[in-house]
Formats: sequence, C-alpha cells, structure tokens
Amino acid sequence: MSSSLFHLRVATPQRILVDLDNVEVVTVPAQEGQISVLAFHTPLLTRLAPGVVSYKTEREERVLGVNQGFMEVSDNKVNILADYAILPEEADERRAQEARERAQREMDKRLEGTNFQQVEAELRKALLELKLLEYAGK
Repeated sequence: MSSSLFHLRVATPQRILVDLDNVEVVTVPAQEGQISVLAFHTPLLTRLAPGVVSYKTEREERVLGVNQGFMEVSDNKVNILADYAILPEEADERRAQEARERAQREMDKRLEGTNFQQVEAELRKALLELKLLEYAGK
C-alpha cells in the first residue's frame, strides 16, 4: 500500500459494503458537517448524519448512502459502521418515492397505534435513497 493510501471499511449489521486497501480520500456526512479523511489522519471517532459518503481510490470515485452511524479513524484505517447503507446500483427511485409518500401519509394521519419511529425510519431511508440517486446522477 502506498504511503498516501489507507484502508476503508463500510459495514452495517447485515453486510460489508466496502473493504478496500487503496483509498486516497473519504468524505462523510458527520453530525458537525462534512469531514474528509486522508492517509495518516489523526485518530477520530465521530457520529454520522444521514447522507452520502464519497471515496476515491487509485482508479475510481464512488459514493454510497448511509442513514446514521459512526466513523472511527485510527492506525491508517477508516471504519464506518452504519445502521443502514445503500449503494447507487441498489437504489430505486420509484420505490423510494412510494416509500416516502407512504410514510408521509402515515405521519399525516397520526393514527393511534402507528409506530411513528418505524415510519420515520422508513421515511429517512427513502429520502436517503433519493439523495443518493441525485448525487450519483442516476
């Protein structure tokens, strides 16, 4: 590995989305704002906000969406642990629009017995998917 590269791993409880040794830079949506990390960054632990993670390797630039989670930087490694993450090729605009509309209807109804935390989580995922599609230019 070149001295200007580091290891990036992005994982959810269900799967590993990225596991690469040749990353030049990663930019994440932290609670405090966008943070970019280069090789040999000082150790850091930060909470992630919903948004788009972008990273550049020696050969390509890629993006993925994360709902929320944490990023740890240490020993020339970046670990991103998210509760939900999606790749651009997995995003479906129609499905996300329908999920957003469904969640919005449920929140507008304010029906007794509705699990608003679940509805809100579905809405956040739908909005993230739409943002990722917009960012990825699909």
